[in-house]
Amino acid sequence: MKIRTMLVGAALLGLSSAAYAAPITVGGVTWDPNAAIDFRAQFDFAQEFTGNPAVAGTELFGYGIVRSINGTNESVFCTSCELTFEIGGFLTDGAGGFVQEEGFIRIFSDSTPDYDFTNNPMDAATATNGSLWLELLARDIAFVTLSPDPATPYTTGILSATWVLGDVTAAAYGNFQQGLFNGNDASSVSEASLFIGSTFDGSGVLRASTIPEPATIGILGLGLLGLGGMARRKKA
Repeated sequence: MKIRTMLVGAALLGLSSAAYAAPITVGGVTWDPNAAIDFRAQFDFAQEFTGNPAVAGTELFGYGIVRSINGTNESVFCTSCELTFEIGGFLTDGAGGFVQEEGFIRIFSDSTPDYDFTNNPMDAATATNGSLWLELLARDIAFVTLSPDPATPYTTGILSATWVLGDVTAAAYGNFQQGLFNGNDASSVSEASLFIGSTFDGSGVLRASTIPEPATIGILGLGLLGLGGMARRKKA
């Protein structure tokens, strides 16, 4: 009987190997850690400088919305919510780049969607009125200007960065693996046109690796194997 229990447990684990990682749902947001790209979020954003970026220490800040996770749109990954975010703390170095290890992204899950990115993208109230879903803190920052005029390097460009997990109380904090991006926890690339004194739009991609949650059948198989092992030890 004990041998049969262990065989059943092993069989269940074998059957569940392909589906061992179940889809993850946190704060109304669902994604599949079995996806080939694991966690890939595409987003749109709008942002502004607080002053002249040529002056070192000028902050870049803004707001945005996640449009896709692993190729699924908002109606799939967030069926009754919206996933919005704020960015800030990016300080210019005055020479066409940004100060290292300054900047953050705070992502919010809102069960009452009300952020109108198309008509009012810089509305802080509706972009941040959800529950904190994840916070990321910038580490390695690289800005490549696309401006033909070196005198105005912040006019348009591509900003890439790596990130570490921030606030441990964020809903999805425990679902993300750490240290997989050159010792950091996520990476992003975004492109935007930057106009001094006005709002500008852009888009980007955030990549990270998430921690799978065992499927029910896998948990059952592990339990049966455990029972079989305990029975053998008692008999010995």
